[in-house]
Amino acid sequence: MERTFLKDAKVIKLYEKVKSLRENGDHSKAMETIDEMVSVHGEDKNSWLLRIEQSGVFMDLAGEARNAAADNVEVLYMLGSLGCVTEDVRLSLSSLCARLLLILGKRLGSALYLKECVRSGKHGLSAASVDVSSDPAAVRWLKVDAVDKKEFEPLIKEAELLIDELKTMDVEIEMPEEVCDAKKSTELVEDRVSELRSYWVGLDVKVKRDFLKVSIEKLTSFVRGVHKSKGLDVLKHVLDTARGQKKWTVWVCRTKCDEVCFSAEQCRTHLEEKHAADFKPSSEEDMVMRIGRNWVNKIRDGGWEPVDTVVAVEMIKTQLEDVKAFTTRSRKKGWSNQWPLALDEERSGLLKEIKLLLVSLCEHQILSCSIRDWVMRFLVKHLGEHEVSEQSLKDCHLVETPQSICFLERDELKKIRGFLKKIKCERLDGTDHVCRAVDSLLDRIRIKENIDADEQFSFLLLDKRLLKSNNAAFDGDDDGKIKLIKDPVSHYTKAQAQGDDMISWLGDHSSVDKSFPKPIREHNLGIWVAVLRAVQYTCRTLGTKYAKKKQVLDYEAALTLVENLCMLGDERRGNVEDDQRSSYVSLLCDRFKERVPESSVPINLFLCAVRDVLHGALHPAFDIPDLEDCLNLIYRERKNLGSYTVLRSINVLKSAVTEKVLLIDAKILLIDNSRIRLLNNLTKLSAFDNRSYMLHFLKPFLLNEIVIMKSKVKSDAAEADLLLKEGKNSLKEEKKSQAKKPEKDKSIKITSTSMASVVDKTVEHEPSVKLEPEEDVKEPERGRLETSSNTDIQVEATTVDRDDMQNKPGEATVPTNLESALDMTLKNESKSKSDAAETDLLLKGDKKSQAKKKKKPKNTKKTSTSMASPVEHKPSVSLETGGTSQSPKTMEEDSMEPKDTLGSEKGPLKIPSTKDIQEEATKVNYDTQNMPGGAATRYNSVSGNLESAPGGAAARYNSALDMTLKALVNIKVLKENVLKYKKQPVDDNLEEQVLCALQSLFSAVVSEEIKTKGVYSLILRYLHVSLEEVNSMSCGAAELLVAILEFWHCWENSERESLTNCLFTLEVNERMSCRKCRKMPNYPEESSYGIVTAADSVRNVKCAFGDIKFVDILKVTRMNYKMLCDTKTGGCGTTNFVHHVISRCPPIFTIVLEWEKSETEKEISETTEALEWEIDISRLYEGLQPNTNYRLVSMVGYGEEDEEHICMAYEKNQWVNLRRESVAGEVVGSNWKNVVRFCGERKVRPVILLYESCQISMMMA
Repeated sequence: MERTFLKDAKVIKLYEKVKSLRENGDHSKAMETIDEMVSVHGEDKNSWLLRIEQSGVFMDLAGEARNAAADNVEVLYMLGSLGCVTEDVRLSLSSLCARLLLILGKRLGSALYLKECVRSGKHGLSAASVDVSSDPAAVRWLKVDAVDKKEFEPLIKEAELLIDELKTMDVEIEMPEEVCDAKKSTELVEDRVSELRSYWVGLDVKVKRDFLKVSIEKLTSFVRGVHKSKGLDVLKHVLDTARGQKKWTVWVCRTKCDEVCFSAEQCRTHLEEKHAADFKPSSEEDMVMRIGRNWVNKIRDGGWEPVDTVVAVEMIKTQLEDVKAFTTRSRKKGWSNQWPLALDEERSGLLKEIKLLLVSLCEHQILSCSIRDWVMRFLVKHLGEHEVSEQSLKDCHLVETPQSICFLERDELKKIRGFLKKIKCERLDGTDHVCRAVDSLLDRIRIKENIDADEQFSFLLLDKRLLKSNNAAFDGDDDGKIKLIKDPVSHYTKAQAQGDDMISWLGDHSSVDKSFPKPIREHNLGIWVAVLRAVQYTCRTLGTKYAKKKQVLDYEAALTLVENLCMLGDERRGNVEDDQRSSYVSLLCDRFKERVPESSVPINLFLCAVRDVLHGALHPAFDIPDLEDCLNLIYRERKNLGSYTVLRSINVLKSAVTEKVLLIDAKILLIDNSRIRLLNNLTKLSAFDNRSYMLHFLKPFLLNEIVIMKSKVKSDAAEADLLLKEGKNSLKEEKKSQAKKPEKDKSIKITSTSMASVVDKTVEHEPSVKLEPEEDVKEPERGRLETSSNTDIQVEATTVDRDDMQNKPGEATVPTNLESALDMTLKNESKSKSDAAETDLLLKGDKKSQAKKKKKPKNTKKTSTSMASPVEHKPSVSLETGGTSQSPKTMEEDSMEPKDTLGSEKGPLKIPSTKDIQEEATKVNYDTQNMPGGAATRYNSVSGNLESAPGGAAARYNSALDMTLKALVNIKVLKENVLKYKKQPVDDNLEEQVLCALQSLFSAVVSEEIKTKGVYSLILRYLHVSLEEVNSMSCGAAELLVAILEFWHCWENSERESLTNCLFTLEVNERMSCRKCRKMPNYPEESSYGIVTAADSVRNVKCAFGDIKFVDILKVTRMNYKMLCDTKTGGCGTTNFVHHVISRCPPIFTIVLEWEKSETEKEISETTEALEWEIDISRLYEGLQPNTNYRLVSMVGYGEEDEEHICMAYEKNQWVNLRRESVAGEVVGSNWKNVVRFCGERKVRPVILLYESCQISMMMA
């Protein structure tokens, strides 16, 4: 009995472990485990179970990529899943395979996969059930097989329907670049490294150059102290490899074999030979070959004008030697201009079309030698009709140049052109998406800085571009090669030292392997295996195409056999009377009845050929017929066909077969192009740069070294300062002793100037002794300053002392994490500071606190004289910071009543904690009087106001507040960051209440307590009570949004940046270059929260331009905004277009639409249709990288019929309409069309559009 892994308890345990890992979301570990099992048990008869499980892991990873908006990575994992399923013959005929093909076809808009889905489904339906009764997995397979039979038909129907739709529409799926895979910003903590920056800038150039020379001996000692033997072994291995190969890069196979290669070509060969990454037919003669570079150059460069065939043929016959001479001279170019030309515009046009088609085929590398030879046969036949021998053609080198078809007439040229147009140059198989996904990943992890060495490999020499300013370019195209420098000193002689890029580089985490020392095999394992499966699937597709070509060639051989039988019959019937001769039909039937021809042609294909010939088919059919039925059909119809008809049918079919073989050759080359591209990407993924390990050692080491240098300078300065103080004290003592002596000369007077200098000195020194902030800063008492020697201070400031580290228990003092290493080095450095240095820090802190008090929000405006009014429409709501109605503080200042009047009348509102709210929510329906403080009174008053408010203004206000808050809560980046900001104390009681309510809301959202029944309603009411004191009840959603953002200026992070500025604020520079006087005024930067635009403008532009993107509509509407060249500053008064420039993109981008009150359902639908789910704001603002994409995450609208606001949120890949005073909602649909229909039917006007940066979303994911 055949052995199976299902009887191995250890393997079964691993199999169950994979399932558990998938359920827990640890897909990377699941992929690692299942791939090892596939490598070991891939040939097992029940390996199909492992293939299904690995396919499932890939689909899990594809789902994660889809949620992270990484479209290209999603397609890559889908291809990996398909590759797993098609590796097993049984699974390739299952509904799982058909379903995957359908999903890929829909995702890519590719008829290729949809047709494969139909083909796979039909084969699955017709395939007989596999007998697995003796198999331990028989029960499961029978269940799978039973499900397949039910699912095939709907899958086939859906695929056929989509194929028909693709035929009637031009589908082009454009997936954005993986902005999610963009390089993360440098993670530097400026307050920790600012002193290092200033210290580095002040260093001597020679010191900086020497700093880039790293002693391997010192580095090894450092690694031994920090990482112990584990890190030391890694360092030695990396250095040995680099020393031996003279490069940092190695290529490692991620499969179980763990093969290590030292060149990309060696790795590629290993993958082709050991891991089925290539396909070659059994015979080299069957291999499809591309034309050579020589022919490509001739096609591109040669002339393509029609030749006067009659005159040219005469020249060949009568002046052969002259023709041979000028064709030999032009042999390298391919074509001679001495051939006589014909004035034939039609032939000239046909030749130019053929040239363009051939050039396109060459560029796509799918022009096969067989197509070239087929074209040349037209020439041989045509000139043969003019009695030009094949030897003469060879002597004139006509068969060696593509331009020889210039001899052909119109009919032949039309045939060639018609065939070349049938060849498809592109194959929508997902290869482009795989390449983009791999490139995006490699760009993110690529190390661009060179690390060279001296010839003795005793020093590592860092990239001298690190000494330059921020403008230094790092191309990163060195492929990890190590240059051996003979003289390290002269190597840095001409290196310029500018800026502080070195410190930025030391603090940059992006190039450091954070999972050190993770085995190389685990790096990018999921993507690597997915690309390998995609390559293997492409190779199997190549094998299928070669098998199809062999079948067609066998059919052609069968046709030739049929033709030979007919010709042989003619010879045998030569002496028979005409009336006694049998037709070709009778001959074929009689011969077939006697016996099947003894040849290599399969009997079924021979029967197909006979049937197609007798039926007069235009194209070969390869369906294998039933033998008896086919013979009966032939006998019934044989008397109706003449011999001429049979011969003509044979010729038609042979021509069709020839064309089919050529098209298959082109498809084979096209598929092979995909295989080569995928294999190249797999090879690139196999590369591992050992510099990622080296940087893990180098950066903490260099940080430690620079802190040691700086600490030594500090200690020297402290010692000098102490000596100076002692000298001054001794001078004072000397003066005091002299003052006690009796005056000898009473005529000597002390001038006021001399007295002043002494007083000044005394006062100057007092702060350094007695300075202690009374309230803000309190420090413990300090004793005298004890100054150690330079050596002592250096030892104390050093992060790692080798001798000390050996005596310290537990972990090393220098952490492996780079940030903690930086923190530790700076913390140890502070131990060696003198009193003078500490006093200097206190002075700086005092200045910062004073500067903070003086700092005010920036709100710069241009004067009205410098700005022309662009359009009649003026936004009723301003998204500029501070552009709302009066803030609470301003309103109080303008009021005639005392400041505490409002508080004395109604009392302060107490905002309970989230825990209190949760407990209170369960009681709210029974007794609202139990609310803490005056909340019950406020709650009842609010309820009364809502009921009695004229025209339902309070109800509209409450719905606007409810939906605006839900729109904000749905923004992922806001939820993730809001609790990182701390509410700063404010003087105003009303403002404090609003801030506390907002804090309670987001705390409940993050802790998921918001899902508790009644919690959200209570928080909403508290916030309503707080806001009604500072906002008008007639405010709309946009005004409320701006008010909330203004309140959030009081929430600050550790770097003193407000929540609003960090997440919502745009800093825009408006630039104008006068087209007349060329004056370029420098206007100040303005702050805003987004864009306000009129809904009718959006609708009108959309109707005018038709197919135009939403972001371009905004761009067109903003073109109306023009600026005057200000005459007051020397300008000419000409109006000019304005350029909007920003340098930083906020994570959240806001768009507000302003509506009239009379839009019809059609107008609302037209406006909503113009909106888009994803926008690229680099088309709106200059200064940004292309494809700076944002995606709509929530939208607030207003329904005229219900007079209430609604909130549409994108949750779990579908649009949801959130309900009033609840966190639940109703599903609207999965695409934007559903939202458009919903808004049109319910007359909902979109008002606030909140977009989230795709890049930020990916970084958070």
